[in-house]
Amino acid sequence: MKNYLSLALASAVFSGLTGCMPAEQSEIQLDTDQPIMSAEEKINYDKALDGENAMPASGLPAQEASESGNPYETADTVRSDPNTDLKKIIDSEKGQAAIEAGKAAVIAGISAIDQDQVKAVASSMIGQAGEITKKYADSAQAKIESSNIGSDLPAGWKTAVPSGVRVIDGDTIEIKYDDGRQSDRVRLNGIDAPESSQEYGTASTQTLQKCVNSGPVAIRYQKEDPYGRLLGVVMAGDADCNYNQVKVGSAWHYKQYQKEQPAGNAEKYATAENQARAGTKGLWANSNPQAPWSYRRDKKS
Repeated sequence: MKNYLSLALASAVFSGLTGCMPAEQSEIQLDTDQPIMSAEEKINYDKALDGENAMPASGLPAQEASESGNPYETADTVRSDPNTDLKKIIDSEKGQAAIEAGKAAVIAGISAIDQDQVKAVASSMIGQAGEITKKYADSAQAKIESSNIGSDLPAGWKTAVPSGVRVIDGDTIEIKYDDGRQSDRVRLNGIDAPESSQEYGTASTQTLQKCVNSGPVAIRYQKEDPYGRLLGVVMAGDADCNYNQVKVGSAWHYKQYQKEQPAGNAEKYATAENQARAGTKGLWANSNPQAPWSYRRDKKS
């Protein structure tokens, strides 16, 4: 808004000053017919600038030289400085009046703005943003339902499609809804990632964040864990983020709870961990990384 007001004020003042400016100065043009200074003229001109006596240039009668000391200006050829004249105009009573008129025009324009109309426009924009958000969510839900995401999950598992996702650590996220429901925390089923304060904890969190950002998110879950978190599989597009954490060496396959995994997932995750170990991927670059369940136990003791 500040830039628009500055532009409006500048335009108003310029318009006012243009009305004050003499016609011959409101249209400044380049004089292309002026001859190029000769060597002799250049020497005399330099002397004149230094306050020395200079001879008039060839072809210019001495009696026609101006009193200014410049041998190339006669009484008929002295030109005014546009910048100096413009400053005189601005400093003049009429120039100051034009500036004040410009300010008044801007203030009047601001005062004329209909505040109710501004509020109506803002309300309309907010409404349109809400419609776009809902349309995107509906589209994401349709894509999820029409795809094979979670098609290998057993009957009885539920699907949650969040409007927002926040990654907490390598095996926990928080999801938000746009229908007024309270947000939920989701514990990724079948894996255990390094704690945030543990070695490789930050890298594990970043890997999960990258997976979550790769497509529309859907949570497939069956129940809550003892802490009230949804125990589920996080799908981003066609990617199983739980499985990806194990595959790239950002988490362990949580074999202690593999019976709670969907059919086939336990074997799939175990194979992924073995391959990550063999390839020294991620946390397996350390020959003996501490398992997170062991780390938590040590912290309690």
